[in-house]
Amino acid sequence: MEKEFRFKIDVPKYVYPVGLAGKKFAEGLKEGKVYVAYCEKCGSYYMPPTAFCPRCFGNIHQFKEATNSYLDLYTVIWKDMSGKDLEEPIVYGFIRFEVDDEIAEGGLIHKVNVENIEDLVLGIPVKPVFKPSNERKGLITDI
Repeated sequence: MEKEFRFKIDVPKYVYPVGLAGKKFAEGLKEGKVYVAYCEKCGSYYMPPTAFCPRCFGNIHQFKEATNSYLDLYTVIWKDMSGKDLEEPIVYGFIRFEVDDEIAEGGLIHKVNVENIEDLVLGIPVKPVFKPSNERKGLITDI
């Protein structure tokens, strides 16, 4: 005989301090820009921005605006959480960023708007579309 137990657990709210890198990234989103962290010591770029270089452990003090972005991976969601067909499929992609032809390590997962699913090809350029400036809050949902 199978039994089901349901109960509620109250989890305390977690507050995450974003630090210098997160602050710069959030400021960029408010400005309609995507900032990438740049390590002067080893010349590496990181997305999302970080305060320390994971490669050489140097402090990161520079943040550069991404000049290009492209679709590295994607998935198409055809059904909702209950298994019912969606009216329109939803596409989420892993977006890579470049700064002057230098590829940043890492990337962002975000919803991708496409007119035709058949047009999705790995490596295609994508461009962030920002909310109107008066609606931006410095959150990833500003894109």
